[in-house]
Amino acid sequence: MVNEFPSRYPTESAFVQASEVLPYATIMAYECEEPTATEITQIVSLMTPLEARAKQSHSPFIIEPDDPPTFDELLTVRDHIRDLQIAPKRSDVVQTSYEKMPGSTFLNIVQKHYLEDSPLALVKEMYPSGLGRDVQQYVVWIRDDNTPPEQIAGFIGKILHIAGLNTDDVIMFERSRDSETPFVKVAVPQHRHIHLWLRAK
Repeated sequence: MVNEFPSRYPTESAFVQASEVLPYATIMAYECEEPTATEITQIVSLMTPLEARAKQSHSPFIIEPDDPPTFDELLTVRDHIRDLQIAPKRSDVVQTSYEKMPGSTFLNIVQKHYLEDSPLALVKEMYPSGLGRDVQQYVVWIRDDNTPPEQIAGFIGKILHIAGLNTDDVIMFERSRDSETPFVKVAVPQHRHIHLWLRAK
């Protein structure tokens, strides 16, 4: 149905195209410096730990979209964002658009277009949180729950190098499948996905 999608992207095809999907093979084949073992270790440490994702109850501080923080402001609380102690909120307009799309429709897009035959994929955040203009919002989708964290970190490290960024230019968090806390609970539980906030250059 046309009204399932944001008005700017009124069809599934338009929505997918706007998502700017970059599969694993495309990212990893890009000719740039490979992430070092140290960088991979650092990126793994920036991922939301299982203990935080497994908690059933959270009491996060909510980032309100009417006072959007800059990247540097977010960077000072990066660990709290990672650990789901601080959670972002969408504007009312974006949230209303988000709620119009049934979960089954979005899951179909994730499986058919984002991941398809790829173990990992980078996509633009189509329902962004209310953050400063210097924050680029993406999502890394993961096909298999058992994907090693080092493989995910290598993928993210390559993304950083392609963008000319380093580990001081990224904030990451992964919502919880086990929690019912608003802004912390995951919306698409069938596939892990890591929210990636990058410093805009």
